[in-house]
Amino acid sequence: MYRNRIDNPIATGRVQWTSGGRRLGAPTGGLYLPTALPGIGPNIRLRAVLLSIYLERTGQISDEGELVQIGFLVPTLAAPHLYPGAEWTVFEGPRPVAELSIKAVLIKTS
Repeated sequence: MYRNRIDNPIATGRVQWTSGGRRLGAPTGGLYLPTALPGIGPNIRLRAVLLSIYLERTGQISDEGELVQIGFLVPTLAAPHLYPGAEWTVFEGPRPVAELSIKAVLIKTS
C-alpha cells in the first residue's frame, strides 16, 4: 500500500537540505523515506544503527529549515535520541542529504 502521510508522527523537526551529494535540495512529494543517524558533523554517532525514518514535508519553510513530521520504522531504536534539540543526519544511500533538528516529541516510544 502506498503511503503519502504519517498517520501518527512521533516528533516534529526542522530539516536543512544540503547541496552536497546526489540530492540538490528538497525531495519532491510529501513523504520521504530515507535513513538517518543521530548526530551531525563531527558529533555523528557512526556506531549507531542506521534507522529508516519517515519525513512528511509540511510545506512550512523558514530560515531554520523546513518543518517536517517525523516517524521511524522502529521507533524504539530511535527513542534514546528523540528529545527537543537532538540533531540527526539524513542519508540517501551512503550520502548525507540533510540535517534534522528535533523540535518536539509528540509520542513517547519507550
